Amino acid sequence: MIDMPKKYISAAFLALIDKQDFMPITGEDGVILENPDFKVLIKYSSGKHLLVELINAAACSHDEIKKRLTLSRNIAQENPQRDFFFYKVFVFESESDMQKRHTILSEYAEDNKRVKCLCVNLAKKKADKFNQSAFTTFGIDRVLKSVLESGFENYDDNIDIYALIRKKHEENTLVLAAKKPWLTYTLMGINIAVWALLTLYAMIKGDSYNTLLIEFGAKENFRILNGEYWRFVTPIFLHANLLHMAINTYSLYAVGRTVEQIFGHLKYILVYMIAGIIGSIMSFMFSINPSVGASGSLFGLLGALLYFGVENPVLFRRYFGNNVIATIVINIIFGFSRSGIDNYAHIGGLIGGFLSSGIVTSKKSVKKYLSRPLFFIVTVTLILSGLLYGFNNNQNTILKKINYLDELMQTKSWVEAESLGEEIMAMNPSENKLVYHVLWSLTLSESSQGKYEEAIAHAKGIDEISPADSHYLLGLLYFDIKNYDMSKTELLEAKKAGFVDGGSIDSLIKELDALIRGNDEQYND
Repeated sequence: MIDMPKKYISAAFLALIDKQDFMPITGEDGVILENPDFKVLIKYSSGKHLLVELINAAACSHDEIKKRLTLSRNIAQENPQRDFFFYKVFVFESESDMQKRHTILSEYAEDNKRVKCLCVNLAKKKADKFNQSAFTTFGIDRVLKSVLESGFENYDDNIDIYALIRKKHEENTLVLAAKKPWLTYTLMGINIAVWALLTLYAMIKGDSYNTLLIEFGAKENFRILNGEYWRFVTPIFLHANLLHMAINTYSLYAVGRTVEQIFGHLKYILVYMIAGIIGSIMSFMFSINPSVGASGSLFGLLGALLYFGVENPVLFRRYFGNNVIATIVINIIFGFSRSGIDNYAHIGGLIGGFLSSGIVTSKKSVKKYLSRPLFFIVTVTLILSGLLYGFNNNQNTILKKINYLDELMQTKSWVEAESLGEEIMAMNPSENKLVYHVLWSLTLSESSQGKYEEAIAHAKGIDEISPADSHYLLGLLYFDIKNYDMSKTELLEAKKAGFVDGGSIDSLIKELDALIRGNDEQYND
């Protein structure tokens, strides 16, 4: 006659190893410590020690049940610094032994924070929690139910459990492709050295550090549009200031070592560079602001870990849990909530890191959507389409026209500059800095042609972007047409609004006062 509880316990024992990566308790000789009526498994997951005990309730007395619950509770209480969670699975062949159920419930009710009890009723083929209290089972209950539904009565007792354990150990062991992450340390050194050299150069030359960033390779759309394509690469090694460099270098230390050891040196540097370049391309596509920093590459390393998680979900959960995903989400939300952060480069780097990891990985995945050719095609398509869009979108087309507008302004080609400025405004530039630039140029080109009515209208248009500059321009325009009272009023408004060069306004106002007095005296005469 088949002993159903023992049969079920053996089948559930095997299923928890195979499906949930639990491991049996073994002695010093590596032999599994087991009993047909009582089996124990353990797993470390997301900072928690999970222990599952499969117990034949019919083979346990009331005192033994109490002892098992008390022992587990004591271990949890004696190790508060370690997260031990005990899952007691009591297997009943029928519902006849209600007294034992009462014993379990009464003992369990005293403290269920670390000791969780589940009940398997073989007669009804049900597996659920005692008293239906809310707690997380980490998928244990699903396995218990699947064993009930899969015909455990036909469980093969001859399965080589040690072979299965060896297989699971291999699957759950993270094999490092590189022992020492020397490339990460090299990149950290480059970040520090480039920042230090630029800072020193700025001090020696007396130039602004920010100006040097532009000159030495920041992502700057104007210059990329003019053929300086190497600016998709150089921003990876430049940083805005000491704090920016320090944060990125520390982040590289924190994440880079892990990725380099998992992927190996060559694959690591390829992912780092491709992610950084795709980050620069996405920034070029969607942002006109200059940008620098290794952030795109750093997000690429997080993207590489995401790819690792897709290809190796068990290892990812075991070693990283939800930390990587939480880090990505928090940083992207933070990036959109703060000005001055190039989140487009971050998102581009993340995508680039994920895709490039699919290209460089040497593992032949059984999943068709993880094939290397597919990742290569998607990556190349993304880069080419991104560049095509970046060089031809409305934003960068406007930038190219503004670049030509500046050349016309320098050569004092006022008629052509006015026409081009009107053309640019008709394209509805969305960035305030572009609107400001074009309106200022229109104001100057029209006033130089004596078209003061149009120039005044465009100067007033600047008010929504920069009231101080708008009032200052209007003050100069009214000065030119000898409307000294209005000129003085506008200049005073510019000073009140915080115009930067207040000294020039003061001298102009003195001159206006003299002119106004002269006009008054002439009028009185």
